[in-house]
Amino acid sequence: MFRLVFSIIAHFFTGLRLSFLLKKTLKNSTDTRMRYETVRHTTIKLIEKLRVNVKVSGLENLPGEGGYFLMPNHQGRFDGLPVVQTHEEPMTFIVDKNRSDISYESIYMDLIDALRIDRTNPRHAMEVFRNAAERVKEGQHICVFPEGGHMGNRNSLQEFRTGAFHFVKRQGLTIVPVVLFDSWKVFNYESIRDALKRVTCQIHYLKPIKAEEYSNLSKKEIAGLLKSRIREKIEELEKELSLSDTGRKDPALNLS
Repeated sequence: MFRLVFSIIAHFFTGLRLSFLLKKTLKNSTDTRMRYETVRHTTIKLIEKLRVNVKVSGLENLPGEGGYFLMPNHQGRFDGLPVVQTHEEPMTFIVDKNRSDISYESIYMDLIDALRIDRTNPRHAMEVFRNAAERVKEGQHICVFPEGGHMGNRNSLQEFRTGAFHFVKRQGLTIVPVVLFDSWKVFNYESIRDALKRVTCQIHYLKPIKAEEYSNLSKKEIAGLLKSRIREKIEELEKELSLSDTGRKDPALNLS
């Protein structure tokens, strides 16, 4: 949280400049691609200012045709930025209505025509998911976080909610599992020295889950399948990190 507050203060004028650009685009352009390119441009600039390196893999797994749901794990407020940075084609999010009404985020969400969800109203939530499924069926790309929120879980997973999967199954839509790794670190430092350090996080797009793979599954089982794919990749990344740390500590493992 310290880094988040520090970043807002340190980059206040950058934020104002980017906010002006976003508002100008929102007012003067109705072109979906132009609006999304403006959002991507400001996102990339913001990530640079925050001193974050984003490592990406699996872009080849994104379907070349048709709509799909992007479904990442959730670690913190930074999570949407690496998705926008690395996803070149226009996409949008299902977002919490209360959080997305914050001024700066609200402009972002308006530009990409995000779907705002009231989690305290189950009927409204289901209507949003139904709308999202229709848009994906028409060819759009929509990102939803199945965990629904983040509770200091870091690289561990929470329960995956099943609301969206009812309509995913009904429409036979494609799911692209997305793994966020170490994105929680971006806003998790507690001193100015730590806040100034460069941070590295990762985003991995996994092979799509298509209708034929889940046609005989319940919505709870589909959520479980998605969660298992994401967990498997996180465990792989943690193992790689552990081996890398061991190699640095043990000179005997660094023989050339």
